[in-house]
Amino acid sequence: MTFLNFGFRLAWTAFGCLILFVSACQKEELEEPAVPAPPLAHNMAADRSYGNNLSNFIASSLDLSSFNAAVHKTGLTELLSRSNLNATVLAPTNDAFSLLPPPFNNGQNINSISDPKTIQQLRQIIRYHILKGARTIDQLANSPYHTYAPAATNGADRVFFGRTISNLVFVNGKSEIIAIDIQTSNGIIQVVNRVLFPPAQDLGQIILYTNGFSTLNAALDKTGLRYTLFTPWSDFTFFAPTDTAFAALPPPFHNAAAIESISNDQTIDELRNLLLYHLVPGRIFSVDFREGEMPETALPGDILTFSISNGLKVKGAGNNTGSTILQTDLLARNGVVHVIDQVLAP
Repeated sequence: MTFLNFGFRLAWTAFGCLILFVSACQKEELEEPAVPAPPLAHNMAADRSYGNNLSNFIASSLDLSSFNAAVHKTGLTELLSRSNLNATVLAPTNDAFSLLPPPFNNGQNINSISDPKTIQQLRQIIRYHILKGARTIDQLANSPYHTYAPAATNGADRVFFGRTISNLVFVNGKSEIIAIDIQTSNGIIQVVNRVLFPPAQDLGQIILYTNGFSTLNAALDKTGLRYTLFTPWSDFTFFAPTDTAFAALPPPFHNAAAIESISNDQTIDELRNLLLYHLVPGRIFSVDFREGEMPETALPGDILTFSISNGLKVKGAGNNTGSTILQTDLLARNGVVHVIDQVLAP
């Protein structure tokens, strides 16, 4: 599998596997289609103030007909019609839904869904697009916001906003807001170009169930850091080196078998510090990277350096060159993963 395909495959795990929500679906491969340039609908263009409520506006918008079908199918019309709702709705366009597999790729197919379990799980996804509190684009700071999605586990009901250097606004690092601040009587609509998926896994599960991380998994087990990535109340950005990245290191860190055979405590401590250097407290999505920014890592006193001028890169103090980020913004309940092609050296 290629890591370039993994981001959208992870999205399928949350939504394409919305019927099952099983981590075993991590093994599947899906191609990531290009996101088409969104047309600016006539009713989203100039006047952004509407007397209708959220439900009525969504129902009247041609570009949101698939989202409207999902709202209606899941019984959320009543929620979006409440006069005192005061919510922000992240409304995916029809083009956003068209990227999904049937029966979720258009309104007609969504209307045909009859399985109660599928409808209930679709309902959870749609509720993940409804934020508590009406906020304009300027009021949506680069921070987490709770949604109406059920929080079965810590962090599963939150969305995260970030801004590029040119001030484009993204949700969860992947979905861009393409039409802003549509005012209705009971809330505000922000239109997005990708359907959002609540995280179904922790950082540790993403690493455990993804091909290409066997050496990293062996290192996490050997150092006792596996639990750190499963802790639901943690919040980390994890730069995850591939097996190929580890293969460039000298023994005994070059493959899983060699790491599993380590028995010397000093060597294990060295490996633990190496892994801690790949953890940054807090969530940093790719849109938040800035040239020359130096975040502190979980290894006390040590920093990384970001570069965006020639593609996204992250460099350790002991590296001669920056590590290319192969895949960005793999959302977990307790953080975010960026896949890298070189082990970071303190």
